Amino acid sequence: MMALVWPSVWLWGTVLTGTGFILLEIFQFIRLKAVYWADSWNYVDFASGVSIIAFIAVHFAGWSSEAEVGSGVVIVLLFALRLLQTASLHPAVGPLILAVVRMFSDISMFL
Repeated sequence: MMALVWPSVWLWGTVLTGTGFILLEIFQFIRLKAVYWADSWNYVDFASGVSIIAFIAVHFAGWSSEAEVGSGVVIVLLFALRLLQTASLHPAVGPLILAVVRMFSDISMFL
């Protein structure tokens, strides 16, 4: 008799956390309606929600592992962007982040 294989705790933790994040954004959208889009960070949150849904769909549909890794990378990049926004409020770190952003904007005209 084959032993029952339990799914990864990390996977289900990620799915539950992502689902909670999506529900939080849906409730915020219902509460704020059109004003929700006034804050530019909500676009990042919306993209994060869509990428979480894509990751869950790709994983449980059994599509290619490249698509699963790609959607996971998008989630991580959007999360890092959100962390930068949160860290920019800190008095010691905020000016450094703004300096890096200005440096990237200067470099972008050469790309």
